[in-house]
Amino acid sequence: MLGLVLTGHGGFAQGMENALAMIAGPQEQFLAVSFLEENPLADFEKELQGAIDQLKETCDGVVICADLVGGTPFNVAMTAANDDPQVEVIGGSNLLMLVEGSLTRYTATDPERFCQELAEIGKSGIFHGKIKGHEEINEEEGI
Repeated sequence: MLGLVLTGHGGFAQGMENALAMIAGPQEQFLAVSFLEENPLADFEKELQGAIDQLKETCDGVVICADLVGGTPFNVAMTAANDDPQVEVIGGSNLLMLVEGSLTRYTATDPERFCQELAEIGKSGIFHGKIKGHEEINEEEGI
């Protein structure tokens, strides 16, 4: 089983954790760590490292999902994972990758491969389109 740390700016991590629980149920070995503007950076670094260490005690590895590539939570996570083969980081996290990952991480043991799969899932959940006009809607096809 892989442990999962979700991090991001402001209330991102807790908001995504709540949405994930609504869709996929409460998560085991899952910790949300927020980067808050009013707290010192050193406190965030310590909290993130503590979450990683806690999950490493009982999991095969740890994946850190950050909100924004290049942002402070992502950069701190990359530094924390730099020399640890049990820890991987993925940036640009979205709800689809968390939901899908919540279903597969219980049997996963390779954090790097898991992150590769999550990245593909996250990309596949991006959509741009328009709803057809009412006159163009086919009842069998839907929207």
